[in-house]
Formats: sequence, C-alpha cells, structure tokens
Amino acid sequence: MKECLGMRSGIETWGQVIWTWTLGGLPRWLVLPGCMRNWSQPRHIDQWPLKAGDLPKGAVLDLLLGPELLLEKRLTLPVVARSNLSKAIDLNMRQSLPGGGADLLWRYGTGKRDGATLDIPIYLLKHSALTEITSVATSHGAKVRSIRVAGDVSAQPFWDDRKRVDRLRRFWGIVTIGLVTALAGLFAWNELTETRSFQSHITRLEDEKAALSSQAVELRTKLDAENNSFAAISRDLELFKAEYHRLPILLDLTEALSDATWVSELAISGSDLHLSGFTGRDVTEVMASLRELSWVQRVDLDGPVSFDSFSRRNRFDLSITLRPISGPRL
Repeated sequence: MKECLGMRSGIETWGQVIWTWTLGGLPRWLVLPGCMRNWSQPRHIDQWPLKAGDLPKGAVLDLLLGPELLLEKRLTLPVVARSNLSKAIDLNMRQSLPGGGADLLWRYGTGKRDGATLDIPIYLLKHSALTEITSVATSHGAKVRSIRVAGDVSAQPFWDDRKRVDRLRRFWGIVTIGLVTALAGLFAWNELTETRSFQSHITRLEDEKAALSSQAVELRTKLDAENNSFAAISRDLELFKAEYHRLPILLDLTEALSDATWVSELAISGSDLHLSGFTGRDVTEVMASLRELSWVQRVDLDGPVSFDSFSRRNRFDLSITLRPISGPRL
C-alpha cells in the first residue's frame, strides 16, 4: 500500500513539473479544453431542490434530468403532422395546458409510429427549475453545457449552450489540425528535400558514369592504336631480323663453297632455304660442307643432279632446313 501511495505521489510530482515547464504559464481555463480527453462531465440530477455541493466545482457539465424532476406526457398525432411536427406539438400543448403553459417548458423525443398515428413522448419542466439549476451551477463555478432528459437521447435539450462553451474546444481542435497539418507539411517538405537531394546525387553519379564511360572509350581507342603500333613495330622487327640474318648466311655460303661451285638461285622462306647452282665437285661434298655450318639443321636434294654440257659442271637443287635463330648470327 505504501509503495502504491509513493508511486502515485511521484507521478503527481512529475505531472506538476511537466505542467510548470510546459503549459504552466497559461491559464488553466485556456489549456484544459485541449488537454482533457473528456471535456464535459455528464451529471444526473434526481433530487430537488438542487444544492451546490451536488455539482463538481469548475467543471463543464452535461446535466441529465431524471423522471423525478420532469413531467412526461404522451401525445398522439397523425403521421401527416410529421412534416410540421414542432408547430403541431406547440399548438397542442398550449391548448391543453392551464394558462397556455406559460410557466412550463416542453421538449419531445422521437415518436413511435402506430399505423397512421405517431406516439410522441413529451417532457415538461418548470421555467423556475431550469433557472435555479443554471444559477446553482454558475454560483459554484461550473459551466452548464447542456440540460437534457435522462434516458432519451432523442429528446431536444432544455438548455443548449454548446456553441459558447465549446468555443475553446473548437479552438484547440483547429490548433491541433493546424499542428498536424504543419507537421505533415514539414515531413513532406523534408521528404521532398531528401528526394531532390537523392535525385541530384543520382544525376551527378550518372554524369560521372557518362564521363567515365567516355574516358573508357578514349582509353580503349588509345590502347587499340598502341596495340596496332606495337604490332607494326613487331612486324618491322621481325622483318629486320630476317633481313639482318641473311647477310651472315650469304657470308657463310661464300666461305663453305669453293671457287669450283657457284650459286645460281637462292631463296629463303621462314626456316627453309632453297639453293640451286653448279659445281665441279661432287654434289655430296658440297652437301657435307653445308651441313658443317652452324645455322644448317638439314640438307637434302631437291631434285636429280644433272650434268651441264655447256659449263661442264654438275647442276644441283638443294633444300636446306635452318636451325631456330636464338640470337644474331655473326
């Protein structure tokens, strides 16, 4: 029990602190309509005369009058009177009440239809009773919002001051709607700003991507041009090597072949060398001399050996396979 009381005391203390630091500078009558969940309090009145202690001080009240304070009468009218029901009821009541009902107030509820007639409940209250109820409530600091019939929500109120009493309630409703709208607008503006920022960032990335793609195309073009240039240089080097190694071959042939032998035709194609000529020596001796050369891998006859009667020498055709070149041949 003590723990519960301590917890309650702590909650009240924190409530006072929050009130002081937030809305404590404003009048309570201005703040309460927006803070209270139940703006008005329903209060049944079942006894007479009414005392000030029967009503909560400073509250906004919806008073519900019990059957002890009212007179109820049933009125039967034709269904056709529904189109002008209020005037028909007033006319009937003034004609049926003593003195035309000058000291009475009457309100009616929703009638029940019974064939071609309407059975309508009528509730009567004295003017003096209504004046006393409102006076007692006002003297106790309470505000009477409405005075109705208890148990019949369809009946018209005897007192209806909701338009004036609920003015601050409507004000706080408008403020709430304004705050919600402002927050929604702020949220939408924030989302729009972030969306625009993201779109701008995406646009920059797209521009960077396009620039990088353009640079990649340029680099690819340059690479292809350089590759083509390297290929041309390689071809030139290979051609240079081929041309460079022909001179040592010719020099070696000059030294290997004696004066009795001369060359009539020489052709080099890759690793194949074709040699045609005339010799006064035996062709096998010529082939043996050629095999001793360092760049010769194989020597074969490329046709029959014939005797030339004009030069009085042997004519030969040789096919020579060259060794792979590992460096310049000196």
